[in-house]
Amino acid sequence: MCKKRAFVFDTNFIIENLNLNEVVANLSEEFTVYVTQVSIDERISQKYLELKNKYEKLTSLTDEYRDIASILITTPPDRRFEAEKELTQKGYIDLFGKHIIPFSSDNATFSKILDRVFKKVPPFLSVDGASDKGFKDSLIWFSLLEFFKSNGEDEVVFITND
Repeated sequence: MCKKRAFVFDTNFIIENLNLNEVVANLSEEFTVYVTQVSIDERISQKYLELKNKYEKLTSLTDEYRDIASILITTPPDRRFEAEKELTQKGYIDLFGKHIIPFSSDNATFSKILDRVFKKVPPFLSVDGASDKGFKDSLIWFSLLEFFKSNGEDEVVFITND
């Protein structure tokens, strides 16, 4: 029997693969499939921004058509977001179970990431005027390093679509 290896999804891969259940099922024969909490939180953030945009559109329409119509918002945005957040987290727990890689938000981790930002160590770009894009990638990377140094498999495949 061949030894199992870890397979970890990046957020972009998750977004672009709408049938994630099927992908995970297929990979599970050969790999232990993981996702990072950072990727889950990023998906939750994206859903929050989509929801925020919808509520802003409702507010704009209410103002624009105040003289001919009224819009009743039955669920406040904060309650709707909390429900969506819980549903999203539960979906990932149902799919990945105990294979969600936590993120340590301690000062040591944050200091390591800031050091990479300042020194422009990949994924941060060292070209003049480059942004600090890569922060979430660094969070994911450090989560993986920390987790697999003391847990799980010895071989890890990390996949992203960008």
